[in-house]
Amino acid sequence: MAALAAMTFWFLVARITLCPSCSFLERLYARFHFAILTFSSICFSVDRSGHKNLSGSGFAKSPPAKKATTKKTVVSTPPRKPLFVVGRVSTSAGKPLSGAEISIYGTTARGDRTHFETTTAANGLFSQRVPDGIYGVGAQLKTKFNGKNYIFNLHPEDGKTGVTHDAAQGIVKKFRWKISGLKPGEAAGTPETHTEGRKYHGGYVSVSIQEKGFGGIVYFPKGATIVIDMTPRGKLIDGSVGRVKTFRRTFDADVTSR
Repeated sequence: MAALAAMTFWFLVARITLCPSCSFLERLYARFHFAILTFSSICFSVDRSGHKNLSGSGFAKSPPAKKATTKKTVVSTPPRKPLFVVGRVSTSAGKPLSGAEISIYGTTARGDRTHFETTTAANGLFSQRVPDGIYGVGAQLKTKFNGKNYIFNLHPEDGKTGVTHDAAQGIVKKFRWKISGLKPGEAAGTPETHTEGRKYHGGYVSVSIQEKGFGGIVYFPKGATIVIDMTPRGKLIDGSVGRVKTFRRTFDADVTSR
């Protein structure tokens, strides 16, 4: 997964705890690279303060606010239909997602390679007639956030990404927009390894060191700890609200330039 640019604004505090023998700290130069869309199984949140009514001389009390009532609309997935690919795309909260691009690809019963494209309607549903054959179905969402463009591969709820679906009986496919959690077909591995973050939806945080000076410098001695505090400044790209997150790493051996 390519590192993505910041998907929301953050206050960031990084602090490094070193042993008393680290007089070389002036030579330390660390660069922090962030792709803050989200991090593996992380959700983020925003603290919001309420608004108070002014009262007293010259002010009239505001009437109590009426509670808004919303009517929840449930959209059912279309029924299975021979020689049709139908389905639904939703947000992480289960709301319909319109404008998602559906890609249908595979081989017909006659042996011809074929490909179809369609998009979801306002209710998050899609339907595409296809010839008899075996197909794979994928979905993408292109969206803009904070002035930047992003593309998301949507998560198939059945976990299948290959060309395995038989059109003869009809194909039903449901997708969800996820910004955290494992991608389909992936399994959690060793935390904090450089390839682990690519297994997850969303982005990741990486810390790298650029050497300034002579080789052999001990940048982080055994027992040193890096702490990164991240606080969101608004809703996430999918409109959800998360929480403050802290990343902590303590080194069990010296980290050097060699």
